[in-house]
Amino acid sequence: MKVRLTLFSLLFFSLLLPGWCAAVQPYMPVMSDPLLEPWRWRHEEALEGLGVLCMDEAADGSLWFGNTGSIAHYDGVTVTKIPFDEVLLSKITHHREIPWATALMVLPNGNLLVLIGESLVLRSDDQWTVLIRDVGQSVFSADLKQAEEGTFWLIVPGAFWRI
Repeated sequence: MKVRLTLFSLLFFSLLLPGWCAAVQPYMPVMSDPLLEPWRWRHEEALEGLGVLCMDEAADGSLWFGNTGSIAHYDGVTVTKIPFDEVLLSKITHHREIPWATALMVLPNGNLLVLIGESLVLRSDDQWTVLIRDVGQSVFSADLKQAEEGTFWLIVPGAFWRI
């Protein structure tokens, strides 16, 4: 059986078909940032109203938050709010009626270093101990870091403390 090519089929195969089969540009898959995926975000209603200013994660995966007038512990289910008591407030330096916890660090033994107002305090066995009464004004730029050798550093505007 002979195949007879007409002018139309010749034009179709020679001019149009190669154009349909060729890609305009090569396909390059786009890798998205997993943190930007909306399904990963979740609003934690349990933490609402705390006035959170800083946070740190404990070795057990629970979170500690420094707030306006308190600190809080969140284990993923419940929030335990620990307000600053009058005894603590009488020992620390603060310029606000309700002091803020602006820096917080969970120590390896589970104790907390917290910058409350202008004072660095240690929370151990449900007791507050003032380590440095006045570190200077610190609002939001304060930071607590631990060096590899175990030294703690407190960074506030105008001061750098080694603990």
